[in-house]
Amino acid sequence: MDDFAGFVARYGVAAVFLFTFLENAGLPIPAFPVLMLAGAYASTRHSYLPLVVGVAVVGALLADGIWYLVGRWRGKGVLTHLCRVSFNPDACLERSVDGFHRRKGATILFAKFLPGVNTIIPPLAGVAAMPISLFLLLDLAGALMWAGAGVALGFAFEIGRAHV
Repeated sequence: MDDFAGFVARYGVAAVFLFTFLENAGLPIPAFPVLMLAGAYASTRHSYLPLVVGVAVVGALLADGIWYLVGRWRGKGVLTHLCRVSFNPDACLERSVDGFHRRKGATILFAKFLPGVNTIIPPLAGVAAMPISLFLLLDLAGALMWAGAGVALGFAFEIGRAHV
C-alpha cells in the first residue's frame, strides 16, 4: 500500500486522471481509493481540491464518451462482449438493459458508484440512441458526485486524523 500511496503522492493529478480513465474504460483498477488518497493529500492545500475533482471528472467523461460512441457504432454486440466477462453474462445483459430503460437518468447518475454497471451504462446509452448531450450532462453530474465523494472522504478522514 505504501507504493500505491507513494505513486499517488508522486504523480498527483496525473495519477488521478490515469486511474479514473482506466477504471471507467473497464479495467479492474479501482479509482475511488486514489480519489480518497488525493483528497487526503489535498487537506493541506485546499486550492488543490477542485483540480483533483476536475481531473477525475475529465478522465471519467473521456472514457465514458468513448464507450458511448462504441455503443452507437457497434450496437448490441459490444454489450454482449462486455457482459461475457462478468460473473453471470445472461443476467448482466438482461438486468442492465431492463434497469436502464426503466430509470435512464438515475441509472446514469449513480452508475459510477456500482462496479460493473459503471462500464456497461455508457455503451448501453449509445445503443439506446440516447442523445449524446443528455448522456454527457447526466454523466457529468454522476462523475461530479462520484469524484466529489471520494475526494471529500479522503479530505475528511485526513482532517479528522490531524485533529486527533
